[in-house]
Amino acid sequence: MKSFSELKKQLKQDFSGKKPVRIAVLGDTATQFFVQALRGVGYDLNFDFRIFEADFNQIERQVFDTQSELYEHKPEVVILFQSTHKLLTRYNKLPEAQQTQLAALRIDEIKALTATIQTHLQAKILYFNYPEIDDSVFGNYAAQTELSFVFQTRKLNDELQLFAASQTNFYLCDLAAIQNKIGRDTLFQPSIYVNTEMVLSVDALPLVAQRTADTIAALYGKFKKCLILDLDNTVWGGVIGDDGLENIQLGSLGIGK
Repeated sequence: MKSFSELKKQLKQDFSGKKPVRIAVLGDTATQFFVQALRGVGYDLNFDFRIFEADFNQIERQVFDTQSELYEHKPEVVILFQSTHKLLTRYNKLPEAQQTQLAALRIDEIKALTATIQTHLQAKILYFNYPEIDDSVFGNYAAQTELSFVFQTRKLNDELQLFAASQTNFYLCDLAAIQNKIGRDTLFQPSIYVNTEMVLSVDALPLVAQRTADTIAALYGKFKKCLILDLDNTVWGGVIGDDGLENIQLGSLGIGK
């Protein structure tokens, strides 16, 4: 996989002849580097991702204001990136009685965003789910009490799966799975977040951009098909073939020699 610097260099390449796709990226944290990485990955997939990047933390304004730049761009794909960090900040500000409703509140907001976009645009929505942050307040008990942020994050991701399964143009980018694969310390670097409000580290950007671009490519019918055969004892005769019975085995599969 190419590094972020290599993907960034690809932005200078000639995108003419690539399939154009209008994309809007709306995030509650800094997304500039992600946009660059996504466009760079698109080049390798033979796409010209023409990306409108909304201003920092302007998701609601862009979606609910039908005169916003989002609707002027007329994107075919809308990427919504609401980070776990901003969700944790909101959780910490809620009264204790409402903290147990965090997942439900966010799901209702996501449904409202989705409904508004689908009313005004013929666009597919790609939504990032929530990698866990262990705030360590409840320790091992966090998984057993609705009051904990860990519990609410897991509940939210479950509800997101159910919501996505019920929609035709709403898709998830599994950022939580990416964190499980590369680790929390690789996905997120505190020093970068403090200085730039960017929740994705430079090292993680290529993988996140690749997974995002692969999803978009699949929506446009570009994906790899693979036929996997057990060549030992299936098409090849294997041990039976060595014993002179290969014709029988192949014949049972309808395969001639």
